[in-house]
Amino acid sequence: MRKAESVFSLLVALLCLGYLFFIWQMDDFGTLNEPGAAFFPGVLGAIGLLVSLRVWMTSLQKTAENKSGKIPRDGLKRFWGYVVASLIFIPVFETLGAYVAIFALVLVLAKILGSKGWLQPLGLAAATSVIAYLLFFIVLEVPLPRGIF
Repeated sequence: MRKAESVFSLLVALLCLGYLFFIWQMDDFGTLNEPGAAFFPGVLGAIGLLVSLRVWMTSLQKTAENKSGKIPRDGLKRFWGYVVASLIFIPVFETLGAYVAIFALVLVLAKILGSKGWLQPLGLAAATSVIAYLLFFIVLEVPLPRGIF
């Protein structure tokens, strides 16, 4: 499992690197105040590269692995919980509004991940909604769907 994870994450890193190469050819990054057409794709490519390299490094450092090769039952439950929560997020985003939907999604995902108690997940969900508001509404001046609120 560790070898497959290493190879896959390295391939994703190479894919992101190639993606960034083609984005760099666009030469329309603009500035932070007035981003160009290549700015956001470039940011996504850089984040993808960093995350895939981190996963690759982590997979190389793993010492203990699952000998049976099977995915643990708890892991499958979490995976399907993430899938269902993400699918529910899509219609809720328009209906209830972006910030309420982001709050609910982060709260549900934090609980699925196994956060103990409610204070930390509520704080994380509130902080994520506030950051989304500040980023999109204040900084980028891009209003997200308000929904019924």
